[in-house]
Order: sequence, then C-alpha cells, then structure tokens
Amino acid sequence: MYRGSSIIALCIPKAYEHTEFVAELNESLLEYGYRLVIYHTCSDLYWNTESDMVEKTVFDLIDFDVIDAIVIYEEFYHDKQALQEVAARAELHNKPIITVGAESSRHINIVLDDERGFELVVRHVIEEHDCSNPHLIAGFQGEYHSENRIKVFKKVLRENDISFTDDMLSYGDYWFGPVRDVVNSLIEREKMPDAIICVNDTTAITACNELQGHGISVPQDVIITGFDGIREAQYCTPPITTCHYDLPALVQEIVKNIRLALQGQIVEGIHSVDFVLDIFSSCGCERKIPLPNFGQIARENEDAFYGYFEMQRKLYELTEKAVACNDAEEIAERLRQVDFGNCMIFLKQTYFDNKINPLVKSEELDQDDSLCVLYTPDEESIPLFSVCKGNDMTPCWDILIRENRPLVLTVLGFWSNSLGFIASYFQMVEHEYRKINQYIAAINILLGCNQNVRYIKYTADYMEEMAKHDAMTKLYNRKGFYAALPDLVRCAIDRGMLLAVVSMDADNLKYVNDTLGHENGDYVICSAANALRGLALPHAIYGRFGGDEFAACIAIDRDVGEENVISMIQERIRLINENHDKSFSISVSIGVQKCVPDDFDFDSAYNQADIKMYADKKTKRKKA
Repeated sequence: MYRGSSIIALCIPKAYEHTEFVAELNESLLEYGYRLVIYHTCSDLYWNTESDMVEKTVFDLIDFDVIDAIVIYEEFYHDKQALQEVAARAELHNKPIITVGAESSRHINIVLDDERGFELVVRHVIEEHDCSNPHLIAGFQGEYHSENRIKVFKKVLRENDISFTDDMLSYGDYWFGPVRDVVNSLIEREKMPDAIICVNDTTAITACNELQGHGISVPQDVIITGFDGIREAQYCTPPITTCHYDLPALVQEIVKNIRLALQGQIVEGIHSVDFVLDIFSSCGCERKIPLPNFGQIARENEDAFYGYFEMQRKLYELTEKAVACNDAEEIAERLRQVDFGNCMIFLKQTYFDNKINPLVKSEELDQDDSLCVLYTPDEESIPLFSVCKGNDMTPCWDILIRENRPLVLTVLGFWSNSLGFIASYFQMVEHEYRKINQYIAAINILLGCNQNVRYIKYTADYMEEMAKHDAMTKLYNRKGFYAALPDLVRCAIDRGMLLAVVSMDADNLKYVNDTLGHENGDYVICSAANALRGLALPHAIYGRFGGDEFAACIAIDRDVGEENVISMIQERIRLINENHDKSFSISVSIGVQKCVPDDFDFDSAYNQADIKMYADKKTKRKKA
C-alpha cells in the first residue's frame, strides 16, 4: 500500500498486444481505489537468451512492502520458472497471487476455457452448417494447445456421427508458410473439404488468402473459421468467424478475487472464464458483429506508422550523439532533446564507474541498487539525477498515485547486465504501448554503443595502469613512481608539509630463495610491499624498483622525524610476522631522507636514503 492506496502488480509480456485487457483491468481497479503497476517484458521469454535473462530482472523490482497483490498472466509467458520464482517471493511476503492460465493448488487460478471455446467453433461449423467433410489445420504436432483442440475436433465429429480419418488433419505450425503448403495440398485433392477449421486466427487468415488466390470462394466453396479473436480476423474479406475469451468476465473474476483476498477471504482454486463466439461471414452466416470503420483504422495505422518512423529518426540521431558521452550529465542532456512523453528513465549509478569493465558481467553492477533519474517529463517534481536506493521507487509510486493510468516498468540492459529501467504511463492503446519496445530497443543500443566506446577507453587506461605497476606487488614500478611524483610534490607544497624519501630492502632474500624456494622468496617480497601499502597514509606513493628494492615518498608533517617513518614501517612488518605461519621471520632494512619539497630532487634524496638503508643492513650483519 502507498499513501492509502492498494497497489496491484501485473506481470505480463508484450503489453502492446494486451492493451484492451490492461485498460479494462485498470478501470475496474480504479473503481475500488486500487492502482495498477505492470512489470513488463518486451518478449515472452521464449528463447532463454542473455537478453531474456536481463529482461527477467524486471521482476526483481517488485517491492512486496508496497505491492498488496500480484496478478501473473502466465498464459502469455514461456519461461514458467521465472514466474514460479516471482510467486515464491510473493508467498514469503504473504501476498495474494492470482495466476491467469495456470493451475496451482496454492494460488487463485483463473483459467481460460479454450477447449470449451474451440468446441463452440467446431460445433457451429458441424451442427449449424451441416459440414460433413471438415478439415482441421492444427498447430505444432505434440504441442499442448494444438493437441487439445484436435481432441475437441474429434469429439464433436464423433457426437455428430462423422468418422474421423487421418486426411481430416494437417499441422500448420501456427505459421503462414506451413499453412500455405497445407492449403495447396488440399486444393490438389480430388474433393476439397467443405470447411477448414483452424486452431488460431493467423492460420485462418492465411488459409483464406491462399484459397482466394486460387479462385476458390470463401464461404461459398469452403467455410473458414479461426480461433483467438485477434482484430486482424475482422479485417479479412470476408471477415473470419472466430472465438475470443470473455474479457469483461476475466477482469471481473480477477478484481473480485483481489477484493476478497485483500479482505482476508482468499478463495484458492480454479476459476474458469468462458469464450464468446464471434460470428462473421467466413462461415456463411450473416455477421452478428458490426464491422469496424476501415477508413478510420487505415488512417490511425498510417499516423502510427509515420509517427513510429519519425521517432526512429530522432532515436537514431540520439544514439549517434550519445555514443561518446562520458557521464550521466552528458547522456541526460542528450535524452532531453527527445520528447519521450510520459516516461521516466532510470540508470544504475555504477554505469559510469570507469573502474568496472563495461563489457564484463559484473557482480558490482548486479549488487548495486542505486538508480538515478536520467529523464523525466516533470523535472520540478522529480529532479534529474535524484537517486533511488534499493527498491525505494518513491518517484514511481508518486506518479502512480497522481495518474489514473498504469505504471509500466521495463528493464534496460546490455551484455547480460541490467542497467536500469523505464517507467512509463502512456495512454492504454496499442500504438502508445508499442513505444515502450521502441524506446527500450533504442536506449539499449545507445547504452551498448556507449559502453563499447567506454570499453576502448577502459582498456587503454587499464593497459596504461599495467605499464605503471609491478605485476607481483601491484606497487608502482619505476616508470609509474616517477610519473606520480609531481602530484605528490605539489600536494606537499600546498599543504606546507615535508617529504620523506624511503629506501627499503628485504633482508636475507637470497637465503630464503636458495634454501626455502622462490615461492617463499616471493612471499617475502609481497610482505614487504604490503608493509608499505598498509601504512595507508593519505599522501604517499610506493614503488618496487626491482628485486627486493623498494622506494617510497611520503608527505609528512614538519614535526615528524625520520625515526617515526622507520617505526611505522617496522610496526607493519611486526604485525605481518605475528600473523603468518612461515618458519622464518621477515626483516627489512630502511633508510629515510627528510626533504623540503621546494626544488625537490628525488634521485639525490633517494641516494641519501639508500646510503642510510645499507648502513642499517650493515649494522644488522655485525649484530648477527
């Protein structure tokens, strides 16, 4: 719940295909003061690709501290496992779960009785039109829905004393190519069927067009029927008799169960929704449903078509300009030049972290939960670059409460990384909801191209850093050390500090290498490096000049003596010896030369520190 309003989540793919359902559901929920947020994927998660993996992360945005109930439209998804994981999370939070098109003993299940719906179509053809030689074009052989509709077809034939024979069935794979081949094979038969019953409308439209292309009239010569009730079925000549699920009944069943659940009256089990027969003229009946205004439809489609390509042009220009952007501010400035309308764009803050390889799936990117606003139509209410931590999506919830439209959340991503999301609240019509996929695709390409450019820079920077550092200890090598010196000298001058130049050498390294092995010798070298690094001083640089020879330059306060610097390093060595399990102790010899930073000459100071270091080593040998 948010600000006194119950928030209902809907998981659904390809929202542009379901705008009528979304609009009716939203309207019904608003009657009870509920708000609808849609967790949306651009695909139905069929291919299980890296892109699908990224898309599924939209479900990670579900905040069950805000969401009061969740509707999962499982009928339209192929990846059932992802939906089961969403349901499992909802169960952990004791949130009501309504699934559409699935059956689970633990949830409220609403199923679309498509077997009964398909039976309506078959009975209409066989019993109302007295067809005795029908042919069924099924989908994929062995596919669940296709096989169920074959059973229905055989059942109705049997009940009407018509013997089923194998030549009454073909498989069209739900696609125009195989369907066209099936129809052509039927035309070549000595006797054409008197009716072609198709398992979906796309199959029926293809069959109708193919028959008419061969001069065969529909319905005078052959009856054609479809199933699913898509709008394109009405646009055929003749319009296709079909069947669609009862949309108002489905929405009513969903909302009724949400209300009962929120009142603590959860009724788990299966609730069935019937189909409605759409009688048009492809079966020979006088159509019972008025035809749409095709002129208006053509005009709307033309407007949407040109609007789509005009936006594509703008998005292409945006991508060109944004490829070389270096930070969030630059990309935001580019985005502001395109009117995205009623949507907000959020991007992970780590996107511009130059320490992270942009083209490698990064745990740092996955673990980061901070998102900043890169685009908003209302910068006064939702400032650019405002940050959302974790699942705190307050800007989105504020929009949801303010508007009467659903909030649609869709993930942005590239190269297996989820990078952010778009929150849109468009008008609930197809051409508006299609913008979601268009924007997602364009911004993903923009971010991908930008990441490629940043990867080149990252690689160049990484190679440069490698050239400056010692591979074993990760301290500066001589080249890197000298490159970093000027900044440290300027820092010391600006802060009124002195410089301590350190020469350090590991003791007895040859003995360790010769008697205990080079692995232990490497341990000595790395331990000496860690002793310097462990000083954690704010203004210092450390280097390995070769073998067991180390150098440091440290900005120190004027009252710090050379002995103090030596003591700090020796204390780090002592701690290392206390905590390792080797059979030997690590020892280093140290020399320090204190200098003023003005007219600083490192080489001269390092030579003096080196002399002191060898004196320290010589003293230890005498004592030994």
